[in-house]
Amino acid sequence: MFKYWEDLANKGNDAVETAVMEGLTQLFNENGVSSPAMVSVPKPLKTTVQIWPAGWYWLGPKASVTNAQLFDWAANPLDGEEVGLVGEAYNVQRSGWSDGAYKSSIHLLQTRYGL
Repeated sequence: MFKYWEDLANKGNDAVETAVMEGLTQLFNENGVSSPAMVSVPKPLKTTVQIWPAGWYWLGPKASVTNAQLFDWAANPLDGEEVGLVGEAYNVQRSGWSDGAYKSSIHLLQTRYGL
């Protein structure tokens, strides 16, 4: 997903805004979130893009693993054991506590149980 947004950002704000508007339109209108009403997504007034590549720095100085490695490890921290770790501590891509917990739990369910 990082590469997708980085490529869009390199194309300029218009490309980013178009992708965001298409995604929101799909979410609200094509997935039934706002059913039966249809939502018209307006063009943003201002768009700023900041690409944050994955790295060790969010974990702490001199960490020996990257954010991505920690994320993958948490789905199977103890070989042979039915254990997985979820929470914002295991999805450290600048997530807030609920977003990180949600993303890490989805990753665990997909990785370990194919859900």
